[in-house]
Amino acid sequence: MNIASIIPFYKRCRICSHILFNTFRIQDQYYFYCNFCKDYTKWTDKTLLHHSKISFSVLEKLILCYIRNKSIKDILESLKEHFPTNSLAKNTVLHYMDIFNQTAVHYYKTKLNTITFNGHVEIDETFLFKMKKTKAKHRTYSRSLWLFGIIQREDHQFVIIPTYSRDESTLLPLMLKHIKIGATIYSDCFSTYVNNHVLPKKSKLEEYGYQHQWINHKVEFVSALFDHIHTNNIERLWLKLKTDFKRKNIKKINLYHIARFYFHSTLEEREQINLIGKGLKEKLH
Repeated sequence: MNIASIIPFYKRCRICSHILFNTFRIQDQYYFYCNFCKDYTKWTDKTLLHHSKISFSVLEKLILCYIRNKSIKDILESLKEHFPTNSLAKNTVLHYMDIFNQTAVHYYKTKLNTITFNGHVEIDETFLFKMKKTKAKHRTYSRSLWLFGIIQREDHQFVIIPTYSRDESTLLPLMLKHIKIGATIYSDCFSTYVNNHVLPKKSKLEEYGYQHQWINHKVEFVSALFDHIHTNNIERLWLKLKTDFKRKNIKKINLYHIARFYFHSTLEEREQINLIGKGLKEKLH
């Protein structure tokens, strides 16, 4: 896989600002040569890697490990194997992962603001942390972190939204934002979606223009009468996410972790490289 595509097509000379096109690889690094100043401008000049001192080969390996969703432990072992005399410290690797994660977060936030679903969609919520109570006065309560998910059956597009609540006032606006009116929604019979205090149970979503089918997970996971009524796709998504977090030994979830999972799950490797390259080429200011 050609990671050299992250190198910009042109660069401005760091001295005279002429546009430069000719690149040269010198001591495992890329430079642009200026015929006017007779000087070399490093490809990372005025980019997010402006102060980077690592070789291009090491950077290339870091990017490959990142887009292949390797854990920090796996990355450190890979660097030690391929660059035994030039391996990086853990904090340095974390620094570069944070730089790449900025691209993942930007992509995730853009999709979060623009993606909508139609047709047949499944919704569900899962928690990552339960609220922990403490009697210590100087400590605050640890809040429960929930993830609300929507997945479209036809093409398996999805979105994951972190939230500290899963009540109607929180989840309903998210549904109205991301799911087009007229779509068919499949869910469990959680009280945010279904009125469980009447018999027969009544949908709370149909009044907003949705078609709504639900399943009672206390009784069954796939309807015995209509086998299309289930939430198996979103449940598989939760399993994939939790398996990924467990493999990386992630103990405390932040936006970077969710964004990176979404980045890897929805983009091909080539698309990931292109976006990372675009992000790295951005100026610092």
